[in-house]
Amino acid sequence: MTLENFRRTNITLNRANQPVLEPQITKVGDVNGRELVVQIIDGDVIKDQTGVSLKLNWQHANGNQGSETFSALDAKQGLFSIYYPENMLFRGTVTANISINENGKITNSLNFQIAVKGDVFDGSAVEVDGLLFTLKDLKDQLDERDSNLVSLENRQSSVENQFNSLQQEITNKDVISAPEIIAARNGEADLKTRLDKEQQEITTQLAQTNLLGNISDSSVVNIGQKDGRKPLVTFIDDDGEVSVYSRLKPIFEARGVPCTIAIVSDWVGAKETGGQNREFMDREQILELQNLGWEVASHSKTHIALGDVDEVDIIRKEVRESKEKLLSLGFNVKNYVYPFGQENALVRKEIAKLYKVSPITNMVDNNNTNKAPLDNYRLMRVALGSFASIDTLEHHKSVIDKAIAENSWVIFMTHVWAQNEQKDQLIADVIDYTLSKGVEIANLDEGLDYFGDKVNVDGAFRVLPDNKISSDVFVIGYQDTLINSVEKANDLNYIRSIYPKKSIVYSTFNLGNALGMPSDNAGTLVTDLSVGDDGYVTQWYDEYDSDIVWIRKRNGVGAWKNWNQLATKHTHIIPTDTLDFGSISAKATVSSSVTIPGLLFSHNPIANPLFGINNGLIYSCAVIDTNTLRIKVTNITDNAIVCDKNRWVITVLS
Repeated sequence: MTLENFRRTNITLNRANQPVLEPQITKVGDVNGRELVVQIIDGDVIKDQTGVSLKLNWQHANGNQGSETFSALDAKQGLFSIYYPENMLFRGTVTANISINENGKITNSLNFQIAVKGDVFDGSAVEVDGLLFTLKDLKDQLDERDSNLVSLENRQSSVENQFNSLQQEITNKDVISAPEIIAARNGEADLKTRLDKEQQEITTQLAQTNLLGNISDSSVVNIGQKDGRKPLVTFIDDDGEVSVYSRLKPIFEARGVPCTIAIVSDWVGAKETGGQNREFMDREQILELQNLGWEVASHSKTHIALGDVDEVDIIRKEVRESKEKLLSLGFNVKNYVYPFGQENALVRKEIAKLYKVSPITNMVDNNNTNKAPLDNYRLMRVALGSFASIDTLEHHKSVIDKAIAENSWVIFMTHVWAQNEQKDQLIADVIDYTLSKGVEIANLDEGLDYFGDKVNVDGAFRVLPDNKISSDVFVIGYQDTLINSVEKANDLNYIRSIYPKKSIVYSTFNLGNALGMPSDNAGTLVTDLSVGDDGYVTQWYDEYDSDIVWIRKRNGVGAWKNWNQLATKHTHIIPTDTLDFGSISAKATVSSSVTIPGLLFSHNPIANPLFGINNGLIYSCAVIDTNTLRIKVTNITDNAIVCDKNRWVITVLS
């Protein structure tokens, strides 16, 4: 089994001044893994090029350069090939041209770009059929659509060629019999139908890549393979002034690492804002940075502080119109950066509809890093070079050392326009120290791919990188609890080690293992880990066949207080036909609401299907209004599951 066609990228050169429009792509580590095949033709005619030799002349942004000789793949067809050399495969951009030597006459092609992409993942791999494959996140949906479009266009081209050949065949015939005319017309009609169908498919695919399609993509379920933990560093520069291009670009480009730039959509190309003479990067400069592997994030429409804004229309205008404008300019925007670090619950809610993550500004100690599970819309940043409470090289080295020790993610915040040029050296020194420690530098979206949730369904529940389930809002029902004895229920360190922060865990005790629980009766134990401080962890115990609910908390010395009777419970039976969730698609959530008389926001409802629930489904509940309970059922598998109709038992603690 070979992968020659898989490895090959093809370029056809017809004239010396013919541009190579698309940048060529390779990846770090692709030693002898990416083959560039060049075909030399003359006036669109394939000719024997025996005796002709080719060289690839290249220079990396990091200073490496070389001149490599092509091998003749099939000289009679004008085909030559080369594998990219190892000393070229560093992350960044390579400028190259091809020199053609024909009997001492040397002609150079126009320069073109080779993008050397990095990878935020370790070298973890699996072997399949004797080949090693690195585990990666699923491809971005838009990339998949681009691939589909190429396939569709190829299919359309094939049909068009058949159609043209048929017409030419008819034209070339001097005499055509009646049966031949009928057959030709039928064939032409059939090909015309196929051509129209192919065109319709392409039109449909293109419609799916419009602005609203991109916005919708940002809020779907995110799923990705997570391969362990490692430290990571990201740099974000705010506002998009032209000094990013003139001062930051050389620093990052020389080291072959990316940066994320937070762009205010109304400021692109501006020479003045707010009465101040401030020059901002134009579209071409930003696109050039994006082509180097830099990420473009939204920094709002007009750069207003949203922390005190409670008008939804203003918030939506700032966050939605910004993304629409930036997308229309050709920037692949997926994430948002709060101006001034200002946000509130309403702002976060609107941001979550359109963007994957959003960082805030630095804390007082200026050393906060990010660990899974991420607080997606309050990612911590460390100020560097400006607006920093502590801003020395030694301090920033200590933050990187901290990330290495705890396998966390450092996001540095820079404002190059707000610092003197002497501070630029500090940024360069921090990058150099990061690389010297073997820590990868990734853009914001790549960091999210590594540290983000495997599944995040609108905050209803989250599957974390280590496959644990968590929720910031809803109570999650664990089907197979690991708290199955009094000893484990008492051991908070054990509970913390197996369940994530912000989770609320159900554990069932039958008569066989309930000895030592309140009244020694069977029941359900609810452990609330939603607070970070162990001193505030609470447990409830709901006895079966009883209206008694017990509660206990931790004391100041790290031990449980005694069990105390909390309140009575009220049970409601929801008939079988009331809640019908039907077929639930892969990685999807279906919700339904029921009326529970007397239900208040202060109550603690528990919903359970009387006869259990299908494997692969997880359920949760929350009070959404007085007398109204919403139940959500989520399919965490890769296949659709029909949720059987059931009677639901709603227990309300009042």
